[in-house]
Amino acid sequence: MTLCELYTSKAIERATKDVIANANIDVIRLLLVAQEHRANQLAAMCLHFLATNYEIMTKRPEFHQLTGSNLEYIEANQWPPRSYYERLARYEQSLKGGSAQKCIVM
Repeated sequence: MTLCELYTSKAIERATKDVIANANIDVIRLLLVAQEHRANQLAAMCLHFLATNYEIMTKRPEFHQLTGSNLEYIEANQWPPRSYYERLARYEQSLKGGSAQKCIVM
């Protein structure tokens, strides 16, 4: 089981190394199959992958298959976190009002 999980995780890495959005691999289906067969390491890797690539993965047609605890985990651990977008919106709003200094990096 462990070798199969390793082989599959490496296949995900190869398929997504250039462009995740257009990768010809269904990580969500792999997650569901891994959970069905108790391939816990692969399931954890898929959950991590989906959470850390949240914005891109939400645009994939298969994203709607996520429900329950899988969706809850991915949304709770998404990267960047929701708090980032909230802070970014407040910062951009303060720039419009002229009350904040621009970030020297931007």
